[in-house]
Amino acid sequence: MRGLARKCNSGEYGWSRAPFRPVQAPADPARENYVYRSEIPPPSVQHRRGGCAEERVNDNRKHLVFVVEDDDEVRVSTRALLEASGYAVREFASGEDVIAAGEAGSAGCIVLDQNLPGMSGLDLIRQLRADGVRTPAIMVSGNGKQLVAAATGAGVTAVLRKPISAEALEQWLAHILSTPG
Repeated sequence: MRGLARKCNSGEYGWSRAPFRPVQAPADPARENYVYRSEIPPPSVQHRRGGCAEERVNDNRKHLVFVVEDDDEVRVSTRALLEASGYAVREFASGEDVIAAGEAGSAGCIVLDQNLPGMSGLDLIRQLRADGVRTPAIMVSGNGKQLVAAATGAGVTAVLRKPISAEALEQWLAHILSTPG
């Protein structure tokens, strides 16, 4: 056994004598999963605001979140996550469905995919803003960095990159829904 250890440490088997250095996790793992508007500070990763469902209830009503996603599995899992976190959720498969419902102003926040069939997520936000609906929006996209400037100009509060971090989404919702006005 001693001979094997000597060969392993000598580099003969591809091992080296380099000292062991544990891999450290990033200090803020959720921060790596979102991009945000510079005017709005990101929610704290260390200090979660609105962490329990009771804190998200306003006047005995749950905050209503619209989820706009064309992928059924993603839409259902996002709904399950948000409902487990204490939010009331209404699902839509397209931007046209949101417009047709005519109730976007009643939501506390809209969580939407950028790449929707027909009307894109960005086009939906632009249409809602043109109609006078100022509901905060969180956009989800695989190419968040390229989308940030256009989304910011359209009035999107945050752009989250796919795969979406449940922690980042919950923190942004807590931040948005706890901000007055």
